[in-house]
Amino acid sequence: MNGLLAGLAVILVAVGWLGSVRAGDGLQRTTMVVDGVPLTFVRPATADGPHPGAVVVHGYAGSARLMQPFADTLARNGYVVVLPDLAGHGASTRPLTDPLSDVDVAVRSLRNQSDVDSSRIVLIGHSRGAIAVTEYGGQHPDIAATVALSLGAVPTVLPRNLLVLFGQLEILLIEPARQVLQQAGAGDTAETGRTYGSIADGTAVRADAVPGVEHVSILYSPGTHKRVLAWLDDTVQPGGGGGAVHPLGRLWPAGLLLLGLLVGFVPLAGLALRGVATRPPTAALAAPPAPASSWLFTLVPPVPRPSDLVRPALALAGGLIVAAGVGAVAPDPSLGFAVGGYVALVVVAFGIAALGAAALSGERPDGVAMDSERRRDRWLSLRIAPLVVYAAVMVVVPIQTGVTWVTPNRARLVPLLALLVAAWALFGAAERLGLGRWYLHAVVLGAPLGLLAALAVVGLAPGFLVLVLPLLAALLGIGAGVAAVLRRYAVPWWLTAAVAAPPFAWTAATAFPLG
Repeated sequence: MNGLLAGLAVILVAVGWLGSVRAGDGLQRTTMVVDGVPLTFVRPATADGPHPGAVVVHGYAGSARLMQPFADTLARNGYVVVLPDLAGHGASTRPLTDPLSDVDVAVRSLRNQSDVDSSRIVLIGHSRGAIAVTEYGGQHPDIAATVALSLGAVPTVLPRNLLVLFGQLEILLIEPARQVLQQAGAGDTAETGRTYGSIADGTAVRADAVPGVEHVSILYSPGTHKRVLAWLDDTVQPGGGGGAVHPLGRLWPAGLLLLGLLVGFVPLAGLALRGVATRPPTAALAAPPAPASSWLFTLVPPVPRPSDLVRPALALAGGLIVAAGVGAVAPDPSLGFAVGGYVALVVVAFGIAALGAAALSGERPDGVAMDSERRRDRWLSLRIAPLVVYAAVMVVVPIQTGVTWVTPNRARLVPLLALLVAAWALFGAAERLGLGRWYLHAVVLGAPLGLLAALAVVGLAPGFLVLVLPLLAALLGIGAGVAAVLRRYAVPWWLTAAVAAPPFAWTAATAFPLG
C-alpha cells in the first residue's frame, strides 16, 4: 500500500509542479523594491506598446501573490500590471501602515515604465485594498478607472469610472455598494447590475454581485475576472473585446501539489518509523488499534466509557476558561503582528492550560509508548525530525507557489516561534485528551476556534477573525491528519504534536500582517 501511495504522490506532485511552471507562460515577470515597497511587474509577451497600466492591490492578510490571477488575466489582455506588497504583508518587512502611500509608490513606478501609457492607468483592489484604491482614485482624477472588490466602506469622493463587485454570499457588503450608487446620484431606487453615469465623462458607476462566491473565492471566479476585464476595456482599451480569463490557472496546480505532498506523508512516515512499535492497547480502549501497516485509522472507533471522559472534559473546560480570560485582555497587535499574535496568545493559553490540567489530574495519554519501548528506540526524535520538516514543506511549497506569500523574513521569526509553541500546545492537548478517537481530537482542536469566534462576535477579538477562521480550521485539519498517521505508532504525544504543528503555525505567522 505504501508503495502505491508513494507512486501516486510522485505523479500528483509532478503534474502540479508542471502546471505551476506553465501558469506564467507568455508573460514577463520582474520584481523590484521601490521606497521600501516590494513590487511585482507582469507584462504581455509582446513588446509593442504603449500599454494601459493596472495597479492591483491586495487586501488585509493578503499579498501580491494572492492577486496574481488578476495580473495574469490583465497581462494576457494587453495590460502592464504592478502588484505591490503593502506594508506588513507578503515580502514587506515594514510594519502595518496606511496603504495609500504604498499605492502611490506603485502608481508612480508604473507611470515610469517606458511601455506604459501614463494616461491610461487603472486601479483594482480587494477588501482593504478596495478601500485604498477608491480613496486614492478619488484624490487623483487622472486615474482612468477603478475596480473595488468586496468594498467595505464608501469613499468621500468617488473615483472616475468606478466598478464595485461583491460576492453574492457577502451579505454585509450589499449596503456599501448601494451607498456608492446613491452617492453617484442614482437615488434611493439605485439598483445593482445597472451602470449610472457616463464612461466618456468619467462619471460611470456600477455595482454587481458575483454569483455563488464570498470574500476569498471572489478572487478566483471567472465571473469576477470577466466583469473586471470588460469594465476596464470599455474604459481605457475600447475594442479590447475581452480575451483569455483563467483565474484558476495557478490554483489547481497548487492544489495538486498539496494533495500529492499530503499523500506522500503516509509512506514517508512508514519509512521513517519502520520498526517502531505500534501503540499498545490501554484501559481506555475497548479494542486494540489497527496494525501500523494500515495507513487508514478507524473512522468509527470504539466509544469510550463515560468515566473515561470526565478528566478530559474537565481539562478541556479549564483550557477554555483560561483562554477566554487571556482573550479578554490580550491586545491586538501582539507579539509583533496583527490578528495572528492575538490568535497565538489565546491558543497557547488554551493548550498549556489543558495540558496542565491533564497532568495534574493524573490523566495518562492514550497509547503512549511504554518505557521499555522508549528505551529500545533512543533515536526516535531524530527519526521524527525529517517528518517535522516535511510537514512544513508540504503546506508551505504549494501555498507559496500558487496562492500567497508564506516565506518568512527576519521580522516574522518571533511570530513564527510564538505560533509554533501555540500549535504544539494545542496538538499536544488533543493527543493527551483525545483518547485515540478522531472525533474527540477534533473537539479539542475546534474548541479554541469556537472561542475565538465567540470573542470576535462580542467585540473582544479582531473582527477579521470571522473571515479567516475557516482557513485556520483547514490548516488544523491538515495537522490532525498528520497526527492521525503518527498515532498508529508508539510515538510520544509531544513528538506527534511537533510534527502536526508546523502547517498551521508557519502559514499563520506569514499570512497575518506585521503589527
